[in-house]
Amino acid sequence: MGRFVSDNGSTLKPELVINIQPQASGNTRAALPVSTLDWSTSNTRGQFIPVHGLDFLIGVSSLLIQQTVELDDLTSKIESENRYIVRVPHGEALYIASETSPKSMRCLCGPGRPFVMHLHDNTRQEALVLHRRLAAASCCFPCRLQEMKVITPPGDYVGRVQQQCSWMPLYKVRDIHDDVLFVIEGPAALTRSALMLTEFKVISLQDR
Repeated sequence: MGRFVSDNGSTLKPELVINIQPQASGNTRAALPVSTLDWSTSNTRGQFIPVHGLDFLIGVSSLLIQQTVELDDLTSKIESENRYIVRVPHGEALYIASETSPKSMRCLCGPGRPFVMHLHDNTRQEALVLHRRLAAASCCFPCRLQEMKVITPPGDYVGRVQQQCSWMPLYKVRDIHDDVLFVIEGPAALTRSALMLTEFKVISLQDR
């Protein structure tokens, strides 16, 4: 066995010598193991390291979006920045969503205000950024309906969601090439209630 000698001539212990060079990694996400469930059962699917924030959606067929409300939200005259928890039904949370918008826009424009929504995953890293423009229209006057752009870090454009002129909630999901991938259909206004769970269906073009 050879000896390891330092610059001043002293002998180094083998366990103090670094003989493996650090390797560059193309993965910019923190390597944090995340416990992921099989969404159809309560059995553990196993441990994996998500390379991308969207990897948390692998195998997910439905999502439950819950808005978190604080006491200040109920007593204030000006709507606060919205916060949501995105989870699988009867399962763990996948994302925490938080809105960023000027107070003046929330006061003057209400639900039609422009905002930026940041979604952080279970590794506490940003997975998605949603940019919604100012929506100053309704189904009766479709001059500027809702539109939201979807961005993934570090700033890659993924696609957009466009509201359609309809008497019921109807949206088209477009990819980076502006091709329609899915249609999102919501319930009619007469069947919606703030106290009830509202269901939106994501339908592919082949199934319409």
